[in-house]
Amino acid sequence: MKIEQLLTPFLIQNKKFSLEGIGNFYLVAEPIASKDDPQHLIFPENSIEFKVDKKANQDDLLIQYITENTKKIKPLATSDLESFTMLSKQFLNLGKPLILEGIGSLTKNKEGILEFTQANKIVVHKETTSEYDTKEAGDRSFKKSNKEYNSNHSKKSNLLVLITIILTAIIISFVAYYLFQKDKKEKQQSIAEVVLIEPEKDTAQIKKDSTIIVDSTLNLSKADSNINTRNFKIIVRNYNNLLQAKKGLYSLSKFPFGKNLIMYTKDSVQFYLAVPIMANVNDTIKIKDSIQVLFGKIAVVDLD
Repeated sequence: MKIEQLLTPFLIQNKKFSLEGIGNFYLVAEPIASKDDPQHLIFPENSIEFKVDKKANQDDLLIQYITENTKKIKPLATSDLESFTMLSKQFLNLGKPLILEGIGSLTKNKEGILEFTQANKIVVHKETTSEYDTKEAGDRSFKKSNKEYNSNHSKKSNLLVLITIILTAIIISFVAYYLFQKDKKEKQQSIAEVVLIEPEKDTAQIKKDSTIIVDSTLNLSKADSNINTRNFKIIVRNYNNLLQAKKGLYSLSKFPFGKNLIMYTKDSVQFYLAVPIMANVNDTIKIKDSIQVLFGKIAVVDLD
């Protein structure tokens, strides 16, 4: 059973669920019995509310519910939910509506704000709370769109992987080209300095002074290069316990851009997932912004 098929029965049972980095859904009005068939429940209009919360964490109760209904172990259920959430955010960033079966749809407007539209008159059987039968023409269109989304889900996942690989290659090429040009420029400057202070052959004293200047200039250039280039880390996730950190590492490592992730801690309280980098410290902002795009969350530079 797919993650999206479990969201509606879970919402009915728990009145709330969260999607990490997206927001929270609330059931504010109880479903009512259908007049035509008392064995069915109907969601009234405006009975489901959505609040944007980019700081929303994983819903532990939802993970437990997925574990019980899919018979998967908890780490796999956690990984499935995190993958679903990441793909949902990518889907919204592409300007496509995110359709949650039996609940409604999320869209990102021109200002970049998420807007929620509840599904109209979704019918839920009392016994299973997972069989849906949409009513009226508008609901038939909603169901059709949801089927199209599911059928194209695997194709879009492959496209996302391809885009990620291309972006990673572009970033690596940019960093390598920048470092190459910087090293080339420093070498040219060093050569120019040597030419400008080349000793004259008229006196031994001038030759001695010029040699001292050349050596000092070369040593200074090398020192500057060593100071500016160093190892540092770009933190993309942080957790409050080791188990959650291991789950996050397992999930992100399945993506091409997560192969080089490392996990570390400084005080055994906070655990970090980070990308190790060796580059000029003046380029940390550019590198951090590029990595932030790949991982979909605010990244932090760790120079320690």
